[in-house]
Amino acid sequence: MSAMSEPLRFHYDVNGKDFTSAGKASVDVKKNLRLLGLSPEIVRRVSIAMYEGESNMVIHAGGGTAHVEIDPDKIYVVLEDHGPGIQ
Repeated sequence: MSAMSEPLRFHYDVNGKDFTSAGKASVDVKKNLRLLGLSPEIVRRVSIAMYEGESNMVIHAGGGTAHVEIDPDKIYVVLEDHGPGIQ
């Protein structure tokens, strides 16, 4: 990855009522990780994890948000849903 002076941050709203939108955030992150020159394995792992989380937010939790921060050494993905949680 090329040197970054500041971490890259992305924020996505995941609509819990729109099944066709599930995966849009993961596709965007995948595109950006590729543009940064990350290894295909890292790109694949991050995009699959995000897609799974997005799908679960849409199907089970009424939507939520996805926050992604890309540092030179780490990628942070935080998915927060609007669901009631597991009893």
